[in-house]
Amino acid sequence: MAALNYELTKQHFHVRIYRSYLKYLADHYPTVDTRALCENAGLPFEYLQSADGWVSIEFNSRFMAEIRKHVHEPDFEFQVGQISFSPQIMGPAYYAMKLMPLEEIYANIWRLTGQFNKALRFEARKVGLGQIEIRILASDNELTKTERQILVDSMSDIVRNSMGFYAGFAKEKNVSDVRSSTTKVSDLEYKLNLSYPIADRRVLRGVFYPSLAAILAFAFDQWIVGDSLLTGGALAGFGFLAVYMYFARRSTQDLRSALNESEQARTHVDTQYRMLVDAKISLQRRLSEAEAINQLTAALSHTSSEDEILQKATEALTTVLSFDRVVLMLANSEIQMLEVRGYSVLDPQITQDVKLFKLPIDISSSDPTKVSNIYRFGHPVLISDVAAHIDSLNSESRALLQASQSKSFVAVPIRSAEKAHGVLLADTFYSQRELTVEDKDILTLAGQQIAMALEKHHAQAEAVEAFVELEMMAKSYSRFVPFQVIELLGYKKVTDIEARAGKEISMAVLFCDIRGFTSMSEIMSPADAIAFLNSYFTHLAPTIQNNNGIIDKFMGDGIMALFMDPKDALRASSEFQHALRKFNEVHRSGGVRKLIRTGMGIHFGRVILGAVGYEDRLSISVVSDSVNLASRLDGLTKKFGVDIVCSEETYAFGEPENFRLIGHLSVDGRQGLNRIYEYFGHLSVADKQKRRASKELLRQIVESENEERIFEVPATLLEDSVFRYYAEQGRIHAPGIDRRGA
Repeated sequence: MAALNYELTKQHFHVRIYRSYLKYLADHYPTVDTRALCENAGLPFEYLQSADGWVSIEFNSRFMAEIRKHVHEPDFEFQVGQISFSPQIMGPAYYAMKLMPLEEIYANIWRLTGQFNKALRFEARKVGLGQIEIRILASDNELTKTERQILVDSMSDIVRNSMGFYAGFAKEKNVSDVRSSTTKVSDLEYKLNLSYPIADRRVLRGVFYPSLAAILAFAFDQWIVGDSLLTGGALAGFGFLAVYMYFARRSTQDLRSALNESEQARTHVDTQYRMLVDAKISLQRRLSEAEAINQLTAALSHTSSEDEILQKATEALTTVLSFDRVVLMLANSEIQMLEVRGYSVLDPQITQDVKLFKLPIDISSSDPTKVSNIYRFGHPVLISDVAAHIDSLNSESRALLQASQSKSFVAVPIRSAEKAHGVLLADTFYSQRELTVEDKDILTLAGQQIAMALEKHHAQAEAVEAFVELEMMAKSYSRFVPFQVIELLGYKKVTDIEARAGKEISMAVLFCDIRGFTSMSEIMSPADAIAFLNSYFTHLAPTIQNNNGIIDKFMGDGIMALFMDPKDALRASSEFQHALRKFNEVHRSGGVRKLIRTGMGIHFGRVILGAVGYEDRLSISVVSDSVNLASRLDGLTKKFGVDIVCSEETYAFGEPENFRLIGHLSVDGRQGLNRIYEYFGHLSVADKQKRRASKELLRQIVESENEERIFEVPATLLEDSVFRYYAEQGRIHAPGIDRRGA
């Protein structure tokens, strides 16, 4: 049975109400798929056939809407109500009602109706001889506003169904002159008036006594007018006799009818009782089977391998389900054979034969009792007499079965709804218990549980394998397209990327390249050049990623990286320079290459990040003048002979004592000159102190760029590459040094 929508199973209406609708559809509209109708309304067909299920007001509305797609009769609800008075719908209460007179049924029917309907309240009261009034109104149960509105819309249907229900009693009692009418009091209250014939004892007062009085009056008149008292008495006696014979005959007929109905009711009650006893026995057996299957399922749920599943299954089948010998055969698709993969409690002399036993999956025989066909077609088999069955087997199967001395056995498929896995065989050789259809049924359930456990294990193994493969693929993708960039663009995975408008954000852009790499590569072979770059990037690129940097691309010997926080970019540049010193030490100790230096430019500003290209070829690109400016700053490191050059926007986020102003830069689209700074946070303490001591003088030199002024500086400052640059420009002079520099 499909999973229940518990919002539709509130205790408003009992499922018995809907069985009469389904019965009516089956009798009058056999082409309607009632299972699909129930599913479309929101609950499984099996749930409406349960013994004690309830549904909500909302389900009632959905159910009726589905029915009206097929049924258009105006008195449909009334007709359904009439057939509700039946043992299939009412159960044992039907037989109790059969013994009651109609007026007693009508006087007490509200009690029965209330057992099936908790959304409404039924109140009955007699308003006259042969008349009863039944009020139908919303119950005191708490209903939501929506449920109350649905109930208002459904009241007329419910009232018509109730009228048919009450008419069904009269029809069963062969009373044809019952009349009914309804009055709407409010949206949630109706009055139902019933008129019905009075019972025999009231006929006695209404017919017998008036008739007797008329006879006595006639006899008295005859005596008064002159006839003898004897004549009047004779007439009166004759009248008494006629009336007595009439009622005696009628009473005899009624008694016979009542006895017949009583006998029928007793027969029905006996039948119902036997059905209940059989149902109880069946229920006890099913509960026992369900408990056994639950124990098997619990045992299989704590397994981590296919072999463990088979071991747990064989143990449970022998200990919980009380089978003596069990064999599990699974299909090997590579060799197209069924192989024994699990067994329990086998005799030592046949154990080895069982372990090696195989059967071909495809056979020419269509005999459904063949193990291969049980696997292929999925039909369980109970072999009650092995002696009669053994002659139809091949020589290997016959020899193994004879050695096992089994008298009977059960063979069922290990199969789920999606896939066949193998065959389960079991017998009761030691206990000599006779195998039954119930054994076949419970082993079939066991086979299904084993199949599901195998599929769960295979699915988990495939999921782990897929996850590992996905991780490897993701790692491979991340080499070309950083996942941080994908996330910044609002994508969840690489396959989502498409060419569309980019995203503008503020980022720090870092450019880095090796100084003089072109001349270095000219003396290397192509293979050596690639090997050198791979070693260089392997040692130095992690310093960027370790500081929340995103390596956008490698450009020959250069790197372009992005940072959300310029402080991370500055920290990464310092660590990069430290790592470069270690890299140089390793290569210098090997005596292979000369020391290398790198230049780094960092700018913080607005960039546009997006996928550029077309449907068949896309790449993630960063576009803006911020990228160009960072690249130019990288180029200025060679001009000034420093390691790291930053823009003023980057300088604003750093520690001022680790920066010094070294010049100005003209940028297209910007007014005036932009200050540029050397960042020296990575240098030794001594080098830092030298730069800090001269930074004020250097600032004055830089700021007086447009003045005709030459600064006198100590000769020692010309050891500083920046001061040396300005000496070459004729901006500074040191005693004993040519104005154009040393």
